[in-house]
Amino acid sequence: MRLSRCRAVLLALVLLALPMGVSAQSPSGLLSAGDASGLPGATNVAVTISLDSQGGAEIAGVNFDLTFDDARLDVSDVVIGSAADDAGKVLGWSRPSSNRIRVIIYAVANQNVIDDGAVAVVRFNVLGGAAPGDSDLNLSNAAAGDPDANPVDLSLSDGTFRVLSPPSTNPPTATRTPTPTRTATRPRT
Repeated sequence: MRLSRCRAVLLALVLLALPMGVSAQSPSGLLSAGDASGLPGATNVAVTISLDSQGGAEIAGVNFDLTFDDARLDVSDVVIGSAADDAGKVLGWSRPSSNRIRVIIYAVANQNVIDDGAVAVVRFNVLGGAAPGDSDLNLSNAAAGDPDANPVDLSLSDGTFRVLSPPSTNPPTATRTPTPTRTATRPRT
């Protein structure tokens, strides 16, 4: 009997130690812009936009804007990422302003869920006169929907593009080293 009371007291203490009001994580998604770098004049430098479903979220479509420093970068293309392609989705994009692209990933004829991974790849050209340094790749105006077109909460994680310093164009300075010279010697007589 005493052992049963001890167990009951221990169980009560353990239950009291557990946090109150813990709820399950609600379904949501995380959309992330990757990081990249390139020298001035580099072309088609890829930045991956990835989706990570959390808490059991099922995401079947997503759209977003991506802003960038148009004094350093220009978008050459946006292509569908492997996770969205595997789900049978298509990608459309536009450029509402010189420093912003708008991307939509959808399907007309399927409700397939997009697995975690790349949903889009943005290809940047680094402008020839781009100043070295970091610039932000900011995601905004994002929305996601489940297979029944219900909204899914979406968090955003921005990326960074680093324009690298070009190699020095100063030629190396020559160091003079003496070269042996032959001098004629007269035979002794």
